[in-house]
Amino acid sequence: MGPTESKPEFLQFEFPEPFAAAGLFIAPYPDCGPRACQVQTSQDGKTFQTVRRITVEQQTPLTITFDEVRAKAFRLLITSSYPFQGRENWNVQISEIQLLQKGEKPRQSQPSGGFPIDSRSVVDLTDKLDASGRLVWKVPEGHWQIMRFGQTLMGNRTKCVSRGAGGYEIDVLSKEALDMHFAETGGKVVADIGPLAGKTLLYLHDDSWESGVPDWTPQMADEFRRRRGYDPLPYLPVLAGKIMDSEDISARFRWDFQRTIADLMADNHYGHFRDLARRSGMGSKSCTWVSASMSRG
Repeated sequence: MGPTESKPEFLQFEFPEPFAAAGLFIAPYPDCGPRACQVQTSQDGKTFQTVRRITVEQQTPLTITFDEVRAKAFRLLITSSYPFQGRENWNVQISEIQLLQKGEKPRQSQPSGGFPIDSRSVVDLTDKLDASGRLVWKVPEGHWQIMRFGQTLMGNRTKCVSRGAGGYEIDVLSKEALDMHFAETGGKVVADIGPLAGKTLLYLHDDSWESGVPDWTPQMADEFRRRRGYDPLPYLPVLAGKIMDSEDISARFRWDFQRTIADLMADNHYGHFRDLARRSGMGSKSCTWVSASMSRG
């Protein structure tokens, strides 16, 4: 659920001794960034006073100024955010935030993607995580930014189903997921009707998909390499708003990534559903696919 007046989200700075600040720099993430915000201060980290109320423009970095305050704690309180792909219930994401002293300029006033990063400098640390998920890495000299990518359910559940038949939507990029789903639905119908498949029951129907656009599946990296001809892992920071190598190369990666998602949906879901129906002696029908267009990255 996104932030509200009654249940806000916040980012907080704390200091052992009072710190003098007169500004706050924010670079919102390209999607689902903060909207209505308050800059607050506190002397004990518990009771806060608002020193400035602002509305953040979507995707636009800004510097918020206020009369200099000495305090042990500062925070950005967020009471509303911009929706991600039309969904209001999405957590707030901010690319950069910096507390500023009087007269200080932000260290990073570039667009939220920042300065270009050399893709050749990316280090895959997957094998440096222990069983608990803790990173164990002897860090080489230099300035490093650690980014962690993971996968989880989109959280969408089936709609318009019989009582007791609801559940999470399947992974529409995966043949394996569709095979498991088909075995428990269409496959059982085909087994029940036997020789009537294709005679009395002519078609299997795949209803419309209205649950947003997925952006990962367990075989995504391998499928991307096979279909696009290069490794996507060094370019994943593009999906978090970073610029890899150049804006042009980053845009080309975003296109390749979205094209791979479209190909997997066409081949592994709709195409594979057609093949499963044909193997059962029937045709297939599908509704028009309805969803918000993908815009992440």
